[in-house]
Amino acid sequence: MVGKGVCFDAGGLNIKPTKAIESMWCDKGGACAVLSAFKAAVDLKLPINLVCSVAIVENLLGSDAYHPSDIIKSYKGLTVEIGNTDAEGRLILCDAMSYTQEVYKPNTLIEFSTLTGACMVALVSFYVNKVTIMLLNRD
Repeated sequence: MVGKGVCFDAGGLNIKPTKAIESMWCDKGGACAVLSAFKAAVDLKLPINLVCSVAIVENLLGSDAYHPSDIIKSYKGLTVEIGNTDAEGRLILCDAMSYTQEVYKPNTLIEFSTLTGACMVALVSFYVNKVTIMLLNRD
């Protein structure tokens, strides 16, 4: 299991507006779900091999914040151009998934995260008939 945990997301240099920033602690649900599921599996003494990876980050302003148009290298070695600094969640999620696949070579990988509407559209379009995707909304 892999979980995305953006503990607070101000949007980086593409800072979020005032009315949106107050609830930006909510983007850690994927990591919390993975840790809770792992604890439950341990408490129940399930006879399974279970690996859990969580990517934890904050996206704030600062002198070391990345900038729009920066090129960064992912864990997998791919380069990514930053178009908007408020897209950090998918970057840490990609790194956590790549790390888990490389180090543990799981038979099955289940990913938990909160996703924006744009991400949901992209994932469903790309993965249709390839994997099962469960999209949930707290509403």
